[in-house]
Amino acid sequence: MRYLRQSTLKVIQVGPFLDATDGVTAKTALTVTVQVSKDGAAFAARNSATAITHDADGFYRVELSATDTDTAGPLVIKSFVATAAPVWHEFAILSQSRYDLAILGSGVQPVNLVQIDGLATTGNNATLNLKQLTVINDAGTAILAMSSGGNGSGLELNGSGSGRGLRATGGTTGNGIEGAGGGLGKGLLCTGGATGHGAEFLGGSSSGSGIQARATTIGSGIYAQGTSNNSGFYGVGSGSGSGMTVESTGSGAGFRAFSSTGHGLHVSGGGASEGLFCAGGATGHGIEAIGGATSGIGLYVHSQSGGGAGLVATGNGGGAGVVATGGGSGSGLVAQAGGGNANGIRAQAAGIGNALDLHADAGYGAGIVSDNAEGVWIVGGTKGLVIETMAGDGIEVILDGSGKALSDTIVDSILTRASIAEPAAVPSYPLSLGSALGWIGALSRNKILQTSTTQSVRNDADSATIATATHTVAGGTHTRGEFS
Repeated sequence: MRYLRQSTLKVIQVGPFLDATDGVTAKTALTVTVQVSKDGAAFAARNSATAITHDADGFYRVELSATDTDTAGPLVIKSFVATAAPVWHEFAILSQSRYDLAILGSGVQPVNLVQIDGLATTGNNATLNLKQLTVINDAGTAILAMSSGGNGSGLELNGSGSGRGLRATGGTTGNGIEGAGGGLGKGLLCTGGATGHGAEFLGGSSSGSGIQARATTIGSGIYAQGTSNNSGFYGVGSGSGSGMTVESTGSGAGFRAFSSTGHGLHVSGGGASEGLFCAGGATGHGIEAIGGATSGIGLYVHSQSGGGAGLVATGNGGGAGVVATGGGSGSGLVAQAGGGNANGIRAQAAGIGNALDLHADAGYGAGIVSDNAEGVWIVGGTKGLVIETMAGDGIEVILDGSGKALSDTIVDSILTRASIAEPAAVPSYPLSLGSALGWIGALSRNKILQTSTTQSVRNDADSATIATATHTVAGGTHTRGEFS
């Protein structure tokens, strides 16, 4: 049996043509015609128009066109010439891929799987169980896993013991892994073993990210949900690297965490490292926390034990460590002392900076609202507290019980340490406390000159007159007019 490639032009040797009488003598000058039969069909003249020529010893060169070989299966070629014995040949037409693989030793063989691991399959619903699979593609995607509908996962990996469910290492600038889910399915679902991680991602040597998650519309780049006492996302930094770095390039949030009952985000620092480090952009916030519709707190920070602070915020340059803005009747910042000697807010300034800078922008808002005896405890290096108001009250103290608005210690400190300047003229109403005390001091301390018509108050140096008043006598009554 001879083989031909389907739908491919081919020149074949047909013969030998021998003398019809003795069956031995080669016929070398015949006019040969050839007919073909494709896969058992009736004989018909060959399609090729190329002339048939004698080659040697009664063999003739016959060209078969791509049309002559276009039908897979058996092909019979026959030729009958009056002075020669009949000649015929049988061929098998193979598909191009099968011919290339079997005869030429090149190409690949298409496979239509009927069973995988002993299980019948129709379409793409097969399940393949392998001990190990190595896939290398130097020109594109090595593995493409996609869930096209339903609630299926694009890729589901389970680690065993301390092994990883998935370990992906990014290239110099490439990502370790990139996944896209379909429908309600996850692009990537990784479940860790007893002590192993569900997924471990290592960034490249320069700028490559271990994992890059990006939401293209309103979806989340990463959706992590904890179960029981486990964390939805657990990130550990190494050396000076961060356990998790989040960056927002547009108007979207770099990281958004919410919880129905537990914490949306639980972060713990190790040693002297920060549990959470957030740096804002040119005009964007490093972190934005929005409370719930009713009583939910946007950001809840507390210290576990010892003298640790629940929140340490340090401003840089002219920037504030914390900027809190209330909305409607809500407070920008609510600080509550847990009990004992704990402080709701403790602000301490270093150098010439302000420990706590609070101001009400407009309206009737208060910079600080305190409803207990010691709502705020402040220790400053130079200025413990600086309060600036635009239109509202700088400090508003609400007394629910019998407490004092200002303690005796504060009042004594104000009266004994305050420095009151000597007035240069008569103060006008409404008087401030300092102006009133300064005027009373001048009247009681400084020299006063009295004539029959004028009373004059001199300054402390007796170098100028601060104020004068008229003096009249009528019916034995002396009257001093207002100082001016």
